[in-house]
Amino acid sequence: MLAGFYVGEAYHVPWATVIVPDGLQTQLFPFAEKVLVELRGQAWVNRGLVNFVELLQQLRPFFWQVC
Repeated sequence: MLAGFYVGEAYHVPWATVIVPDGLQTQLFPFAEKVLVELRGQAWVNRGLVNFVELLQQLRPFFWQVC
């Protein structure tokens, strides 16, 4: 079981079909793009931090859909 869903099962989650406009999404974690540019521009890249900030970007629609 993963997050309350059985692995391999197909589920329809109605709120997941809600389209969230980009302008609204970027209101959550508005710093993400700037931070990623700065992190990737460094000589040594902290991949864990880059992955975390990318995760924040990917979670934006989810947070708006469940509000």
